[in-house]
Amino acid sequence: MKAPVTEGNLLIPDISGFTRFVQITDIETGSYIISRLLAVLLDSNMLNLKISEIEGDAILFYKLGERLSRQNILAQFDAMQDRFRSEILLLATKTGIELILV
Repeated sequence: MKAPVTEGNLLIPDISGFTRFVQITDIETGSYIISRLLAVLLDSNMLNLKISEIEGDAILFYKLGERLSRQNILAQFDAMQDRFRSEILLLATKTGIELILV
Protein backbone atom coordinates (compact mmCIF):
# COMPACT_ATOMS: atom_id res chain seq x y z
CA MET A 1 0.00 0.00 0.00
CA LYS A 2 1.33 3.43 -0.94
CA ALA A 3 1.74 6.09 1.72
CA PRO A 4 -0.51 9.14 1.29
CA VAL A 5 1.08 12.05 -0.53
CA THR A 6 1.58 14.96 1.82
CA GLU A 7 3.63 17.25 -0.38
CA GLY A 8 3.45 18.46 -3.89
CA ASN A 9 3.96 21.34 -6.27
CA LEU A 10 1.59 23.64 -8.12
CA LEU A 11 2.38 25.96 -10.99
CA ILE A 12 -0.37 28.06 -12.53
CA PRO A 13 0.77 30.17 -15.47
CA ASP A 14 -1.91 32.72 -16.28
CA ILE A 15 -1.92 35.15 -19.22
CA SER A 16 -2.20 38.72 -17.98
CA GLY A 17 -4.25 40.92 -20.28
CA PHE A 18 -6.42 38.01 -21.43
CA THR A 19 -9.83 39.51 -20.59
CA ARG A 20 -9.14 42.77 -22.42
CA PHE A 21 -7.63 40.85 -25.34
CA VAL A 22 -10.73 38.70 -25.88
CA GLN A 23 -12.96 41.77 -25.62
CA ILE A 24 -11.20 43.59 -28.45
CA THR A 25 -10.20 40.69 -30.74
CA ASP A 26 -12.42 38.73 -33.10
CA ILE A 27 -13.13 35.23 -31.85
CA GLU A 28 -11.29 33.34 -34.61
CA THR A 29 -8.06 35.32 -34.27
CA GLY A 30 -8.29 35.40 -30.49
CA SER A 31 -8.81 31.64 -30.25
CA TYR A 32 -5.87 31.00 -32.55
CA ILE A 33 -3.53 33.27 -30.59
CA ILE A 34 -4.53 31.97 -27.15
CA SER A 35 -4.30 28.34 -28.27
CA ARG A 36 -0.78 28.98 -29.64
CA LEU A 37 0.29 30.65 -26.40
CA LEU A 38 -1.11 27.84 -24.25
CA ALA A 39 0.61 25.28 -26.52
CA VAL A 40 3.94 27.05 -25.98
CA LEU A 41 3.47 26.82 -22.21
CA LEU A 42 2.59 23.13 -22.47
CA ASP A 43 5.56 22.43 -24.75
CA SER A 44 8.02 24.12 -22.39
CA ASN A 45 7.09 21.87 -19.45
CA MET A 46 10.64 20.64 -18.77
CA LEU A 47 9.81 19.38 -15.26
CA ASN A 48 7.22 16.94 -16.64
CA LEU A 49 4.50 18.44 -14.51
CA LYS A 50 1.09 16.87 -14.85
CA ILE A 51 -1.83 18.92 -16.14
CA SER A 52 -4.86 19.09 -13.93
CA GLU A 53 -6.88 21.62 -15.88
CA ILE A 54 -6.77 24.23 -18.62
CA GLU A 55 -9.29 27.00 -18.05
CA GLY A 56 -9.46 29.99 -20.37
CA ASP A 57 -5.99 31.52 -20.15
CA ALA A 58 -4.53 29.44 -17.31
CA ILE A 59 -3.02 25.98 -16.91
CA LEU A 60 -2.94 24.18 -13.57
CA PHE A 61 0.24 22.10 -13.48
CA TYR A 62 1.09 19.87 -10.53
CA LYS A 63 3.59 17.31 -9.35
CA LEU A 64 2.95 15.20 -6.28
CA GLY A 65 5.68 14.11 -3.91
CA GLU A 66 8.84 15.84 -2.84
CA ARG A 67 8.95 19.57 -3.33
CA LEU A 68 10.86 20.84 -6.34
CA SER A 69 13.84 23.07 -5.63
CA ARG A 70 13.53 26.83 -6.05
CA GLN A 71 16.14 26.63 -8.79
CA ASN A 72 14.07 24.10 -10.76
CA ILE A 73 10.88 26.10 -10.35
CA LEU A 74 12.58 29.34 -11.40
CA ALA A 75 14.22 27.62 -14.38
CA GLN A 76 10.80 26.25 -15.40
CA PHE A 77 9.24 29.70 -15.07
CA ASP A 78 12.05 31.32 -17.08
CA ALA A 79 11.73 28.72 -19.85
CA MET A 80 7.97 29.26 -20.08
CA GLN A 81 8.35 33.03 -20.04
CA ASP A 82 11.07 33.03 -22.72
CA ARG A 83 9.05 30.79 -25.06
CA PHE A 84 5.89 32.82 -24.38
CA ARG A 85 7.62 36.11 -25.24
CA SER A 86 9.09 34.64 -28.43
CA GLU A 87 5.66 33.36 -29.49
CA ILE A 88 4.09 36.78 -28.75
CA LEU A 89 6.59 38.43 -31.11
CA LEU A 90 6.00 35.81 -33.80
CA LEU A 91 2.20 36.05 -33.53
CA ALA A 92 2.25 39.86 -33.50
CA THR A 93 4.25 39.83 -36.72
CA LYS A 94 2.07 37.14 -38.30
CA THR A 95 -1.28 38.75 -37.39
CA GLY A 96 -0.34 42.42 -37.43
CA ILE A 97 -1.93 42.80 -33.98
CA GLU A 98 -0.18 44.49 -31.07
CA LEU A 99 -0.32 41.81 -28.39
CA ILE A 100 -0.25 43.24 -24.90
CA LEU A 101 -0.21 39.92 -23.13
CA VAL A 102 2.21 38.86 -20.41
